[in-house]
Amino acid sequence: PGLWRPAGLGGIRYGVGCRTGPTRIRSAESDLNLLQAMLRWATTARRPNGERLLDNNPLAGIPRPREANPVRPVATWERFNRTRTRMQYLGLTAGNEGERARWLKMELALVLAEATGRRLSAIRHLRWEDVQFETGEIRWRAEHDKRGREWVVPYPEELLVEIRRVRDSLGAGGGWLFAGERLLEQPMDRHLFDKWLTVAEQEEGLAKLKGGLWHPYRRKWATERKSLPLNDGGCRWRLDRHRHPASAATSSRSARRLLAVTSEPRKFRETG
Repeated sequence: PGLWRPAGLGGIRYGVGCRTGPTRIRSAESDLNLLQAMLRWATTARRPNGERLLDNNPLAGIPRPREANPVRPVATWERFNRTRTRMQYLGLTAGNEGERARWLKMELALVLAEATGRRLSAIRHLRWEDVQFETGEIRWRAEHDKRGREWVVPYPEELLVEIRRVRDSLGAGGGWLFAGERLLEQPMDRHLFDKWLTVAEQEEGLAKLKGGLWHPYRRKWATERKSLPLNDGGCRWRLDRHRHPASAATSSRSARRLLAVTSEPRKFRETG
């Protein structure tokens, strides 16, 4: 079924007479990676009698499909500024307080995506108590991190000022930065983030980036830091290459290095 899906046949049945549509090869690759991980685990996990769940991995050595020409768009500084300006305009011309608050939060989400390079899942699950204004740091919780790690990362004062401005404008004191529009005790649904970013881009006359909405800003952040010492695969600097420091001296040194990275002034522009 994992290979039928990108072949245009769909493959997952649901309801009565319903089947999922075709997907990109990337989806099949992700499904098979998960299956491989489960099978590898089963070859090490044991039953109460000591026997392994599986004697061997039936997919060991079988190549997985890979997308020949993956689409990985990168947002530019100009695109960020135009989208942000449009969000500000939509907030100023909003017909009610609910709409105004929506565009304030959407602008903040865009600013955080551009300034931190974090995934949308981590951004939308931020709480106000995660933003430590006194120390200039943001806490990224392990439960919303792809690698399951918690990070406390220093950021330049300019970003903290932006966050404080939105907090004061919303009159927020606690809870989610991006509380749901109807259920304040829950974070905003990620599909609404996609919806309103799309609206702002369309209102500004920007063509949709093929292959991404929020993730191109993560790639933008990484691209701007290509020349920094620590890298991922020889081309991308990432905060998750760091480990928690073992001593106070290391912690201070690590914090200074992290702040230098998050404060990187270079911007990825349309002109290169």
